[in-house]
Amino acid sequence: MFNIFQIIQEINPEYNHEALANICFEYYPKIYRYIYYRIQQKEEAEDITSEVFLRLVKSVDKIKGGFQGWLYKIAENLLVDYFRRRGVRVRVMETVEDLDAIPEEKSDTMELLKQDDLERDMKFLTTDQYKMIILKYVEGYSTKEIAEIMHKSVGAIKALQFRALETLRKFFTEDTND
Repeated sequence: MFNIFQIIQEINPEYNHEALANICFEYYPKIYRYIYYRIQQKEEAEDITSEVFLRLVKSVDKIKGGFQGWLYKIAENLLVDYFRRRGVRVRVMETVEDLDAIPEEKSDTMELLKQDDLERDMKFLTTDQYKMIILKYVEGYSTKEIAEIMHKSVGAIKALQFRALETLRKFFTEDTND
């Protein structure tokens, strides 16, 4: 992460480095974890995360909508490129209807997330469900913030959460019954 400041200095010597430092200290660990959970490779995750912040500097004047959502969108696009280069087919994202109210089940879910088989079971989630679980239970974002990051309605995020938790419960129950 520290080399990124040198590279940015070379790209644009007039860039506000104090603002960049604040952004990096706030978002770099979150973006890194988001990427790492998707690819499970430390060096690759560091490289992709650095590229996210380089792209931030190169196109900061083109930000549309919320900054946080824009930053995660860069990360997501780089992840798609990463998987495409490796010949990994990224699952098609589901379309979900908005649901009026799905209860937040954070305490039960946190217990579920502590289980050893979670990583294996998470492979059964759709791409959007996986992203939502990481953003909510690893990064601690609210449903509203996740909706902004993923460019979906709050109802759609609640539907993703409900379906993801149901899928994880199903596989967790099967694992414990074996």
